[in-house]
Amino acid sequence: MPNLDEEGTLIKFVEEIKGEQPTPPVPTTYSITQNLTNVTSDVVATEIEEGESLTATLTAETGYTIDSVTVTMSDVDITSTAWDSTEGKVTIAEVTGNVVITATAQED
Repeated sequence: MPNLDEEGTLIKFVEEIKGEQPTPPVPTTYSITQNLTNVTSDVVATEIEEGESLTATLTAETGYTIDSVTVTMSDVDITSTAWDSTEGKVTIAEVTGNVVITATAQED
């Protein structure tokens, strides 16, 4: 005979449901490193969670023009898809690794 409580519910089944609940996964966090020479960025964070998007606006200091930008994620160069020189923005739709933004500006 099944193990029922006074309401007719299977006790073993209820105990299994109430028992061990899986712990939610801990989000993976990646670093954001910015190596900027005569350039400023509006990103102040040094970490970002996996799957989040990242947008950084880069601005040359007064009297300077940005001449070089490199963006890597997980040590892979993604500059061609992440850097928009017209807008002056780095955009990564979904972060999947450590991000390094390197930018330099030369005097006008």
